[in-house]
Amino acid sequence: MFEVVYRWKVAEQRVGDFVDAWEQVTRAMEEHSAGSRGALLIRSQDDPTVFVAVAEWYSEQAWKERLDSLRSADEALRVMQSVAHVISVERFARVSDIRTPGGKAQGGSDGTD
Repeated sequence: MFEVVYRWKVAEQRVGDFVDAWEQVTRAMEEHSAGSRGALLIRSQDDPTVFVAVAEWYSEQAWKERLDSLRSADEALRVMQSVAHVISVERFARVSDIRTPGGKAQGGSDGTD
């Protein structure tokens, strides 16, 4: 698996617009790109204008070919670009994943195991 981590600084008054646009862009990639495995968007608790997305791809080549899938989300992409500044985009190779399909890490300490 191949992962891409994006970081944005979002205009405080446009957070809702950013999240809506990110969801539209991500859905377009999932629908129109065979290599997309979905993505996760998280928000900093220390600075609520900072967002991080982790996108999962079958391969780096699939990620590079994703631009064709964005044509169906041009307007949402423009919104993202107008309300947020890209802090960084980093590429990663997965080393380990201990999440279960339900999203809970194995061996949790919440007493339900």
